[in-house]
Amino acid sequence: MPTITMKPTLGDVLKHEYDRAYCREAGTLKAGTNYAVGTVLARDADDGKLVVCVNDTAADGSHTPVGILLADVDATDGDKTGVYLARGPAMLSANQIVWGDTINDAAKKAAKLAILASLGIVARTTA
Repeated sequence: MPTITMKPTLGDVLKHEYDRAYCREAGTLKAGTNYAVGTVLARDADDGKLVVCVNDTAADGSHTPVGILLADVDATDGDKTGVYLARGPAMLSANQIVWGDTINDAAKKAAKLAILASLGIVARTTA
């Protein structure tokens, strides 16, 4: 019998939020990426669009987390609108967060999680 693997859903990533109307925002995701639910987002200072957060000190703002994407968005062919968790109080499953390729060790993740915590978004190890 074949094995079927489901992709993570919102319920896998987001474990608690205070109020959807308060915690969530809509934003434009920059073209060129197929974004997955749980992706750590940053804002490109040049055009204000959301991008995958990276680990560098680029002047374009892409290194500072602004939230967590709450649904898959395929923006490979053009800019798309997506809903993201912009503020808390909210709790995420730490093992469901989708990190950019350059955020690849515990210290880098901890630094980004500290910024998210300052927004009221905390990550916890959950089942």
